[in-house]
Amino acid sequence: MSNISNLEDYRTPTPNTENSKVTNTRKYKDVREREYLTSSEIERISKAAKSIGRHGHRDSTIITIAYHHALRVSELVNLK
Repeated sequence: MSNISNLEDYRTPTPNTENSKVTNTRKYKDVREREYLTSSEIERISKAAKSIGRHGHRDSTIITIAYHHALRVSELVNLK
């Protein structure tokens, strides 16, 4: 198993003209146009979750709650 000491080694390096440091030229906005799910996508995911397994209603409810309250995964699993 190799030791990964610096994750910048795995990016596509291109020289920066302002200084000698190597930077990544691809911006996050170029890779993804948005960082969130739309309400129609949540409805489709919730409907799919409801139809799978014996806990479908629970899973669908969890997805809906997480979306409407903007919960992180750690916050979601800590709910009682």
